[in-house]
Amino acid sequence: MMYLVSTFAAGAAAVELRNLAVDATNNKILFNGHGFADGDVVLASGAIGGGTVADTMYVVDSKTTNDFKLKTFKAADATGDTAVTFSGTGGAQATLKKFGAKKCLVATTEADDDKVTCTAATTFALADKLRIYCTATGDACKLDAAGNADLASGKTVWAREANQTAFTLAKAKPTDATTPAAVIAIAQDAASGAQSKTWLLSEDTGSIYAAAPKTLIADGGKWSSSTDYSGSATDLVAVCGNAACTIADGAAYFYTAGSVATTGLTDKKVYYGVVAAATPWQFKLKAANVSAATLSAGTAVAVTTSGNGDSYQKVNAGYRMTGSTATDNKIHIEGDTTSHLAENQAVIFYCSDTTTAADCDYKVAGGSNGAEFKIKGTHSHSSGTTKGALKAATAADGCTTGGTGTAGCADVAVSEDTASKTKGYLLKKDASAAVIFPAAAAGSAARSFAMLGSAVAMATAFLLA
Repeated sequence: MMYLVSTFAAGAAAVELRNLAVDATNNKILFNGHGFADGDVVLASGAIGGGTVADTMYVVDSKTTNDFKLKTFKAADATGDTAVTFSGTGGAQATLKKFGAKKCLVATTEADDDKVTCTAATTFALADKLRIYCTATGDACKLDAAGNADLASGKTVWAREANQTAFTLAKAKPTDATTPAAVIAIAQDAASGAQSKTWLLSEDTGSIYAAAPKTLIADGGKWSSSTDYSGSATDLVAVCGNAACTIADGAAYFYTAGSVATTGLTDKKVYYGVVAAATPWQFKLKAANVSAATLSAGTAVAVTTSGNGDSYQKVNAGYRMTGSTATDNKIHIEGDTTSHLAENQAVIFYCSDTTTAADCDYKVAGGSNGAEFKIKGTHSHSSGTTKGALKAATAADGCTTGGTGTAGCADVAVSEDTASKTKGYLLKKDASAAVIFPAAAAGSAARSFAMLGSAVAMATAFLLA
């Protein structure tokens, strides 16, 4: 049989089930909050755990909240047939995409009016995106016996008449809800009975889970030694799961250690993301180069154990602070940063080397490693140095005078002059929330997953007197 399966909305995204956890012993796919129901038809884009085949439909079976089984697609009625067994554990970047909330088992195709006739009336709308799917091969999968490629199994089509048993098909999406695109011509009727395995199946809207994407690696994502992700026992890779890690390639991040330390990283240091376009669900890190006036990516960092609750706050640049003056409460920054450090810009006070406290003691009130401020007013540049004042991180935007407190704009005080310093940097804080990885409240269950992108308060452990 051939079925047409509808897709409810144009542009409905595939659900990326990368790096799926597979329980091969019990032949289950593990995915917390997956949202599938028994009987749902899903299309596998690739091999999952040695059990699925690319571009093949399966049916969800024996689902619980956090796992499910699969059966093969029965051509006669689009239900589950034989249980799928798994031999491995990985998802190999495969996706499971939901189809078939609306469906048509094709009975006949006719060249005289270019119509496909289903075995029952359909509820297809003109906007429903349909996938032709056939479980057989050769002539049994031809809606046009002459071999029109636009009607081959795997192609996308649209019904040109809504809610009909017999209707013509279009290759393109309709321009509006009532105007179908040009008809796909059928040159030759299919042989009698040839379409007993061909379906039209709707590509369904929404994700397979009820909430936003969850990570799929145990305990909310982790630094992994798995060779699937290019990790080793002495150089782990961070694996986030089904969605992008939110760590961008080449971007700088101010790192704050969580409740369990990640071995290889240092609390309150700047690191740069290393992310391949082909594998956005994993990343590695480089240390910041602190030998120049502006921060840049340095050498690769080797992580050897996974942490818990680490925070990565994106920063857009880092500028070396060379000193300060008490008479005007100004900090001195090497080079011309006047176009980058605009009024009200949120900044982070960063000490690149905390070995000797005096190296980062700019006599700025509250100037501890990781402390946050805002730029006050405009900064000036002369003789290779940019000078300007800071205000509290809680100060109102746009104000340049006033008292202390939430709305106040008092200068952050500089208690005495400093000069010739090289260890401190002023970081431009990005407006995005900090990425938390691995999750802060992962728990110990093997299939406990957590969301990325939560914000976390940044503690300041190194106090500069």
